[in-house]
Amino acid sequence: MVGRHGFVATTNDPSTPEENCVAERANRSISEAARTMLYESGLPTVFWAEAVATCVYVKNRSPHSALGGKVPFREWTGKPAHVHHLRVFGC
Repeated sequence: MVGRHGFVATTNDPSTPEENCVAERANRSISEAARTMLYESGLPTVFWAEAVATCVYVKNRSPHSALGGKVPFREWTGKPAHVHHLRVFGC
């Protein structure tokens, strides 16, 4: 799958996160969004994994500037990204 989509697999030293700053920034953005979702919903931190999964789910179905405004889910699967089923987190 990696070659089919034009990705190149590389390895980095786990003790030097600055070698992979793009992934580190993405992880930080997702963590911050999940923390905000938990805070705003009033849910306890036991729902951390669900907040992270929801954040990634929504992010993959939202237009992205790095893709020229295209939706990652559609670019990856070729299928439309339906969002009519989404609700406010924690409801």
